[in-house]
Amino acid sequence: MLPKPPVAKKSELARPLILVVTNELIKCADSFSFAPRKNNYYFCNIIYNLIVYLVFIMIKNLVYAFLIVFITFSVSSCDLFQNPENEISIYTLPGEWEEHEGTWLIWPHNYGLIDPEYVDMIDDIWVTMTEALHTGEKVHIVAYNSDEQGRISGLLSEVGVDLSQVDFVIAESDQFWARDCGPIFVSQPDGSPAILDWGYNGYGRMDKLGPDVPEDLRWEMPEFVREEYLENYTKDDRLATEIAKAIGVKSIEINDFILEGGAIEFDGCGTIITTESCLLNENRNPQATKKDVEEYFKSYFGVTNVIWLEGSPDEDITDGHIDGLLRFVDANTIVTMTEDDYYETYDYTPEGDYSKVINARNSSGEKYEIITLPITAEDVEWLGWRANYINYYAGNEVVLVPVYGDVMDQEALSIIGEIYPDKEIIPIEGEILAAIGGGIHCVTQQQPVFPKD
Repeated sequence: MLPKPPVAKKSELARPLILVVTNELIKCADSFSFAPRKNNYYFCNIIYNLIVYLVFIMIKNLVYAFLIVFITFSVSSCDLFQNPENEISIYTLPGEWEEHEGTWLIWPHNYGLIDPEYVDMIDDIWVTMTEALHTGEKVHIVAYNSDEQGRISGLLSEVGVDLSQVDFVIAESDQFWARDCGPIFVSQPDGSPAILDWGYNGYGRMDKLGPDVPEDLRWEMPEFVREEYLENYTKDDRLATEIAKAIGVKSIEINDFILEGGAIEFDGCGTIITTESCLLNENRNPQATKKDVEEYFKSYFGVTNVIWLEGSPDEDITDGHIDGLLRFVDANTIVTMTEDDYYETYDYTPEGDYSKVINARNSSGEKYEIITLPITAEDVEWLGWRANYINYYAGNEVVLVPVYGDVMDQEALSIIGEIYPDKEIIPIEGEILAAIGGGIHCVTQQQPVFPKD
């Protein structure tokens, strides 16, 4: 059984509200003062002062009467008091499409997943992303050690990146999936940021990599991946808290619940779409129920509406992350694929899932606008099947889009350009990441702008 997440009672938030309003009304009433009129006409002064005094008393009593009516009405009709034990969210998750303070990247290195002979090939992707992003927002880079920081700075300087727009956190990492193990920023009640440190267990990888896994379900890695490192995740599990300490932001540990950022899509207005294949999987949260998950989402994200898809538990290394199937463009729009392409992306996806996507409704009960992107015309070489373009990342001024050297690349770029007419569309080599089980969205994590920034 999962521990119950923290919540605030509505009545707890109501008490300070009533005190503030009541005090202000009393101040208003007490601000009335009566100053007797004085002149040479004694009898006229008496009559005049009596009339003014009576009017003064009447106005002051009206203010007090209004105060009584206000409190009575609040107690009798306001939901804060009708249901004082109702629980509400403590934290809220900003929409990914809202303004960013910056973007977090975990830079690949020679100490883990990628064979050192191929690190230069991977570096090019991260250099291109940083170069594109840094003119519109900060780029926050997790470097494995100080030597790596120096190496990365040199790579960025070579292409003209303004290093005043880049900062570093030194922290050891196993891999580089910032979306899944990096910092997820939420807003606290006072508007200041906090980082949620969810549990991370490397996607329950032993279900896909162990010797007893059937061949048709085993995830095969390309030659540049050192498979002995695939099971490593403990350093990544610590990253969110280490980043919080490094930048002086409160860290909220939720290690009892396993959640990768790529397993959820949030519309910024109370609705999350997720899959049972990830969050209710035996390899992540074996004791969890849908109700448990929804309580966590309500407490830590401010979510009131959860749309559940069944998902594909044996499909890929992530068990079918939602950010490879659909994305929220904004609070009213979902971008996904056609039905045929959706089911080709994940062969084992249950038939009813696509219908749930195109008929999804937000927290107000309204349907979303649906936009579709194509998938590649041909199988992607290192991947072994056709790839999609859903796993893009939208920054403040640019959109980073995976491309595969396929004839459909240009059509996808054009559609995304129409979706984001005010942003520059930047094609990024997508085949390498897709072969490892991810994409551009998987290696990026936004840091929102907060009122106190």
